[in-house]
Amino acid sequence: YVENNSMNASSYGVHLSNTDYSILKNNIINSTTSVAIYIGLTSRRNLFDGNTISGNNYALEMSGGSSENNFTNNNMTGRTIHVMYSYWASSYNRYENNTMVSGGGVNDYGIYFASSHFNKVINNNITSAADHGIYATTSSDNIIDNNRITVGGSGAYGIYMYIVADRNKI
Repeated sequence: YVENNSMNASSYGVHLSNTDYSILKNNIINSTTSVAIYIGLTSRRNLFDGNTISGNNYALEMSGGSSENNFTNNNMTGRTIHVMYSYWASSYNRYENNTMVSGGGVNDYGIYFASSHFNKVINNNITSAADHGIYATTSSDNIIDNNRITVGGSGAYGIYMYIVADRNKI
């Protein structure tokens, strides 16, 4: 249980690998050069609630089959790339009541799903300064419901599904 801390790192603020049932609540997590929170190697059933999360690249990066994690009531900022990047079978995760803001770099999606399935994105405020709010490729069976998505780039879409993005419910 990690609560009420302030973490400022040049690399990862928090790095979870093969970690289950952790709770991170009401923390300030910042990475000045990389990713604020990295979750990998089948980390499951972790809760992130009420945190302020800021990364130079990503606020949150999830890979390696990480699943059943919950992200609620967080303020997330990705300063140069995506706010949240989920890939390599990171599935069954829930993102609810978060504020996600990307900073205006090239390909700065609010949420980027690649080979990530059965995720729920509900009641979030997502802002992308230069590109798509939610981008999904080879990602199916996700639920995207009741989000407020704002995009600022020319040719940017609120939600963009690309290549084998099947059975998503929007």
